[in-house]
Amino acid sequence: MLEEEVALTARSRPPLAWLSVFLLIAVAALKTILTKVIFLEVPYPVAYSLLSALVTSVLLLLGFALFPRVTGPLQPLRLRMAPRLLAVCLAVAVDLGLSNRAIYLLPLALQQAIASTIPAVTMVIETVYRWRLKPLNVYLVVAALCAGAFLAHTGALPPLGPATVRRQLGEACMLMAVLAAGFKYVFAKASVDSYRSELGAAPLFLWIEVCVMTIMLPWAAFNGELVAILQGEYECGHSLFCAAFFSRRPHLSAGTRGGGGLCSAPPLRWAASDSSAKCW
Repeated sequence: MLEEEVALTARSRPPLAWLSVFLLIAVAALKTILTKVIFLEVPYPVAYSLLSALVTSVLLLLGFALFPRVTGPLQPLRLRMAPRLLAVCLAVAVDLGLSNRAIYLLPLALQQAIASTIPAVTMVIETVYRWRLKPLNVYLVVAALCAGAFLAHTGALPPLGPATVRRQLGEACMLMAVLAAGFKYVFAKASVDSYRSELGAAPLFLWIEVCVMTIMLPWAAFNGELVAILQGEYECGHSLFCAAFFSRRPHLSAGTRGGGGLCSAPPLRWAASDSSAKCW
């Protein structure tokens, strides 16, 4: 009797897993659309990425100050960790900056179509790296995703002109971002898991954000976006800061309890990569 009641209760529960996936997709789509709207008014994608990392770092520091029992103590970064973490942070920064620049340059449909090839790139990189094939169903699902991206890309092309150059530049940025994301998902997890056991999840997340911010800072200064903000465009800077605060998202998952974490990678990217199959 008890077993029947347990089974009936399980069947009557809402499908929380599907609801979580739906909410993840809805929030990601809304953030992408809002980011595109922001860039139409304030065309500074790299500065936006810099402010996003800055806001995340400030909020993490506030978390350490206000909720020390949840975050744990702030551990200093060991010097021996720097080379591997720097490589991870470089991939994160390239992915973040170039993805935002592609959102600014491309129509959202095309940008998202190219981004949908990340599972394929991740799968190829990990197959070569681990020298191990994956189940056939994974290849079929990823191939279907890439087929949609291919059809979107090979549609009617505009005549040669400034719009074509802008599109080509955006496509190049997004392709490099896809490659950086693939390397990030494959190679980062082992380093993050190893260092999280020593530093703790929240301190490791903070150091990654600080490192990403230090990479984005000279990038934003070199392309002139940071200079334009600092030279008196206060309304622009204020808008970017507010946008970074309300639409920020973790560039890597980092949990503060147990082995779980905040999932920032879409589920199909987990399926494409054994290294990303769990939340970091």
